[in-house]
Order: sequence, then C-alpha cells, then structure tokens
Amino acid sequence: MQKVVEEIAAAADEIAKIVDIGGAEVAGLIISVLATDAKLTEEFVRNGPAALLTHKLTWENGCLTWHGADGRIMTPRSRSKPS
Repeated sequence: MQKVVEEIAAAADEIAKIVDIGGAEVAGLIISVLATDAKLTEEFVRNGPAALLTHKLTWENGCLTWHGADGRIMTPRSRSKPS
C-alpha cells in the first residue's frame, strides 16, 4: 500500500509541475479517478502513473467533489452543474 501512495504522490508532483497547480489537488484528482474504476486502480498498481495516460484525468471522471472556477462546489454527478 505504501508503494501505491508513493506512486500517487510522485505522479501528482510531476503533473502539478507541468500544469502549474498544487500537487495536493492533483493527488486528490488521481484518487478520485482511481476510486471510480477498480480495473484502472489495478493497472495503476501494476504500471504506475503511465496507467493514467490512457484515461481522462478530469474531475468529472472521478467520484469526489471539487471547487468550480466560480468557487462553488461541483460534483461529478452533476457534471457542470453546481451542487
């Protein structure tokens, strides 16, 4: 389990540097997306961050809420609608 957490943190750090946002936000996004699909989680465990390259790493594809551009809490179930 520790290896998975370290892989998520490393992937989040690299992605955050590329897109110039916080690593904690990216780590949450990764967890949110992995939690939606057991097969993706298994692939991530086997192949590391490369597994995320074949999937859309967006908030809408995850299971957790996030802050929209207007500051409102968004949910994947509502897609672009505020909760």
